[in-house]
Amino acid sequence: MINILANDCSTKRFILQILGRIFNPIGFLGPFIIRLKILLQELWIAEINWDNKLPFSLDYVSVAAYGCVIFLRRVTHDNRVIVKFARSKSRVTPLKLLTLAPFGITRMFLIARLSKQVSKYLKFEAKCYFWANSNICAYWIKGKINNYKPFVKNRVREIQNLTERYIWSHCPEKENPEYVLSIGIPASDLTKNSLWWHGPPWLSKPSELGQVKWKMTILSEI
Repeated sequence: MINILANDCSTKRFILQILGRIFNPIGFLGPFIIRLKILLQELWIAEINWDNKLPFSLDYVSVAAYGCVIFLRRVTHDNRVIVKFARSKSRVTPLKLLTLAPFGITRMFLIARLSKQVSKYLKFEAKCYFWANSNICAYWIKGKINNYKPFVKNRVREIQNLTERYIWSHCPEKENPEYVLSIGIPASDLTKNSLWWHGPPWLSKPSELGQVKWKMTILSEI
């Protein structure tokens, strides 16, 4: 990222050209690409012209990102567990920022839709498990939508329809691969990031996933 900013040819147009040249249909490079997307949004916020040289003083942390990661988990006949990266998708937070809790439900909405897309291409019936890093949002999914405000209600309704047969649980942020996707990491560090390629360590253990849960505190709507 620093190399891009230091390049005399680096402009907002140049960043957009780089993004357009990266072929990433499965989402392998998500944590790297999201850094470029965040940088591009920072340039919009700073009102930098298309062909002006990029400044060094951009407030990188003022723009957040979110996304989701899907893994395929297989247990062999000798009880070995194989976990492989399957798909990811990321988004830059809208300029009109949402409050924390409803924004969390947007993340869950994204993974519910992506999992439906992935399931269509599988040639076998897969049992799905979902983890969210928002405690309150994981609780909302199991609640009655009539108690929610319209923004949350509409998304929870579709999430429930897409994932009605499956289990939602809470996962601590630092154990959630989505954390890697939301903060972004350099491409040089991506190949050795086990959390990104294989998920948290407990995902590779032979225990039944339905038993992997965390204490959920019931919170009222914010």
